[in-house]
Amino acid sequence: MNINMPVRGIPVMLRKGIVVLIVLLALYAVTGFFALPAFLRPKLEEKLSLALDREVTIRKVKVNPFVLSVAVEGFTVRGKGGGEEFVSFDRLYLNAQAKSIVRGGPIVQEVRLTGPKVHITRMDAKTYNFSDLLAKKQTEPPAQPRRPLRFSIGNIVIEHGSVDFVDSVARTSHRVDDINLAIPFVSNLDEFLDVFVQPRFSARINGTPFALAGGSKPFKDSLETSLSIDLKGLSLPFYMGYLPQGLGLGVDRGTLDLKAGLSYIQYRGKMPSLSVRGNLAAHDLSMKDREGRPLLTLKEARLDLAPSPLMSRLVNIGTLELVSPEVFVTRDRAGRLNLSSVGSPKKTKAEDEKDSGSPFVVKLDGLTVKEGAVRFTDLSKGSPITLVADGISLDARGLSTKPDARGSFDLSSRVNTRCQVTTNARLSLKPLVCEARIGIEGFEPAWVQPYFTDSIRIAVTRGSVSTNGTLKVEKKGSAKPRVEFAGNVSLTDFASLDKATSDDFLRCRGLTLDTVKAGINPGFIDIASVRIRNLSSRVLVAKDGSVNLASIVKKEEKPKPGPAASPAREEKPVFERIAVRTVVVDNARVLFLDKSVREGYSIELSRLKGTIRGISSSRLARADVNLSGMLDKTAPVLITGTMNPFKENLFVDLHTTLSDLDLSPMSPYSGKYVGYAIEKGKLSLDLSYLIRHKELDSQNNVHIDQFTFGREVQSLTATKLPVRFAVSLLKDSKGRIDLNLPVKGRTDDPEFSVMGIILRMIKNIIVKAATSPFLLLEALYPGASQSNTLIFTPGLSDLPEDAGPKLATLAKILEDKPALNVEIRGYADPEGDSKGLADHLFERMLKAQKLKDLLKRGTSGVSIRDVTITPEEYPIYLKKAYEEEDFPKPRNFIGLAKDLPPAQMEKLMRDHIEVGESDLRLLAVSRARKVQEHLTASLQVQPSRIFLIETEKPAPEPGQDTKGSRVELTLK
Repeated sequence: MNINMPVRGIPVMLRKGIVVLIVLLALYAVTGFFALPAFLRPKLEEKLSLALDREVTIRKVKVNPFVLSVAVEGFTVRGKGGGEEFVSFDRLYLNAQAKSIVRGGPIVQEVRLTGPKVHITRMDAKTYNFSDLLAKKQTEPPAQPRRPLRFSIGNIVIEHGSVDFVDSVARTSHRVDDINLAIPFVSNLDEFLDVFVQPRFSARINGTPFALAGGSKPFKDSLETSLSIDLKGLSLPFYMGYLPQGLGLGVDRGTLDLKAGLSYIQYRGKMPSLSVRGNLAAHDLSMKDREGRPLLTLKEARLDLAPSPLMSRLVNIGTLELVSPEVFVTRDRAGRLNLSSVGSPKKTKAEDEKDSGSPFVVKLDGLTVKEGAVRFTDLSKGSPITLVADGISLDARGLSTKPDARGSFDLSSRVNTRCQVTTNARLSLKPLVCEARIGIEGFEPAWVQPYFTDSIRIAVTRGSVSTNGTLKVEKKGSAKPRVEFAGNVSLTDFASLDKATSDDFLRCRGLTLDTVKAGINPGFIDIASVRIRNLSSRVLVAKDGSVNLASIVKKEEKPKPGPAASPAREEKPVFERIAVRTVVVDNARVLFLDKSVREGYSIELSRLKGTIRGISSSRLARADVNLSGMLDKTAPVLITGTMNPFKENLFVDLHTTLSDLDLSPMSPYSGKYVGYAIEKGKLSLDLSYLIRHKELDSQNNVHIDQFTFGREVQSLTATKLPVRFAVSLLKDSKGRIDLNLPVKGRTDDPEFSVMGIILRMIKNIIVKAATSPFLLLEALYPGASQSNTLIFTPGLSDLPEDAGPKLATLAKILEDKPALNVEIRGYADPEGDSKGLADHLFERMLKAQKLKDLLKRGTSGVSIRDVTITPEEYPIYLKKAYEEEDFPKPRNFIGLAKDLPPAQMEKLMRDHIEVGESDLRLLAVSRARKVQEHLTASLQVQPSRIFLIETEKPAPEPGQDTKGSRVELTLK
């Protein structure tokens, strides 16, 4: 037969084309069915074995070129080193579509995996039998960035799979078998395939059946897939060991119920949408922290998740209910919180950058806590602190992390069974804005005293704090948080001890702060009134001289600046504005007890009451002070004036009076420092203090009535100054002492001390009393400073002209101060008085001659003092006196006395006048007696109060500035 002969009805060329097509199809079929599988099987084994570093075997590869399908059968991956099977499956079937060529990515109609088996071995805490594969992947150099692969895979089915997990660390094993999974599609192409697989998952987990079911709704322009899960009684401790180690969390017991649904919708030309909804419940949960300490127990927790579009980054929680949760918060000795060890492992920088997109918005419609508890224990202080908040009831609504979303919550609880706490608030999380109404009743400071016992060394034994007000907290961006409080605060029945001595330190029946407004950033305090009732405090001076107030408040030691240290900047005060409109003190009491003196001393300021109005940190503000009280229940104290007590604007203008305080109880002090007990005496004070611009100007007026020293006390610390004499000197005729002690200085001078200055002034008074008593009395008796010395005319004992006023002043002092006596001591100058006596004797010789003439003439009643000699008479009576004197005289050649000129006669007479020490002594004694006579006769001073003092020498001591011809008067 000739093949070139035309077949009936078929053209020759067409017949040839058909033959070629048949041949090509035959070649395509032979290549696809036979050649390609024979090529792929060994090639895949070789490449995969090399890539995985494990033996890979494939029993058969089937290719159907006409439906574009591939089937791999008998696939096995051995463990590293040729051990047991690592991964295997019975059959993998893929059915692709020809349009993959034009769509720029694989489009697979169906994927079916039958009999997959995975064997996983945990070799140690961080190593698995596949860890080398992960490490190898991480060490490979990063490839050049490429466009992501575009794909669309539908109808994914896994059948009869299993996973065997051997945990060599925990010495246990887990098995998940009968795994069946169906996924309708996975795609990042706008490609919709024929979906004939309904989403589902089922397996047996350690023998427990587990199943997920879903459905698909293919439409022309969209494809929707839903998946539901219903899981009950999942034991959490069995699986929690496989959480990341950085989580720092352990679960002792608890079961989990989960009923959830997932919905995936993809619209043509639009981004897909993934939505989750469901319910989650935990029962009988117990969790521990990294150290094995209790962290959380929970009777039941129920969460209702409303439909939440995850791709829109929204989690919508309908309700969350916690039944009997109990949280354990512990702070160890190093100050670390157990909660700080719980959390996700630290992310790498790359992970942080990956997660730096917009955060999820979490919305919580309702949160309920019933019978909750929080147990807080702090071991970081010397004594453990335990706070237990139980009976917690919380009802929150509308909470959300969405910006400017506002929610609210109501909270009530007990603290340590005796304190009640209630709160209702409105809350915004972004930005943080909270406005809460807070009520606290009966919180006891003793519960937390280890927090302040280092800075304030007292032991709180009783007392409770209550408050009722509104708290506002606001934090926007990077700004500091702003906090404000408005309400009332009270402290009742407070009692504390000095930790060093266990003595009472401070008690207060009630401290009330009404209408308080306070805040930080900016810092301010505004209080309408502070009321203090029945305050009782104890100031104790110990035997070693330490004061409990100094040890109660611990002073922070500031480091000394180095040579190159820059000057410290003045810190800005926390509270920039402070105002207290009224402070009311009612029946306060302060007991002062000094054990540093042998007999001990105590004094009490009681019945202290009054007001301070208008305290303010404002520079021009002045607070009015009006306080009164009683010292030792008998001496009234009154404090009045104005002040601004703040350091920056310090101003004080206060007037303090104290009346009739008995001084005899102060004998322990006078005995220790003075050497005498106090028999009696009353003290009154009138103090005025003005501080302006750090300048102090004060007047300390001291009035002491009937002060009398008693018995002598032997004391090594007693002064040697003549205190008894000083007291006698300062007393007036009525037994009163008035002292005016002005004190001035700068308050910013570290060496400045008001009490130190006053003590120095008193010491100076005593010293002045001993050394210059008349100078001390000058202020009270003008001219007294000049009354201690009388200057006489050389050679004479007659009182000088100024003796009258001086001795009158002395007499007045003796009259006003009956305890004083006066000592009189006369002095004669060896030079001046010797010459003066010689002059006086010479003049007396001449006056004696004239007195004789007067007597001869019959003149009577004339004394030598009354005789005067005129210049004309002088030569006459000089010659008579010369002739009368019996001393060798110049004579002429016949033996008669020569007539001499007056000057020579006077010289000879003076040369023969002798003045000895006895003459000077008699002159000094005569002067003293003249003063004594004047005081007793003319000024009526009792002779018993005047004492003549004999001097060892008639002349004053060398080096004295006063003139030798004098009388000194000394008060004793």
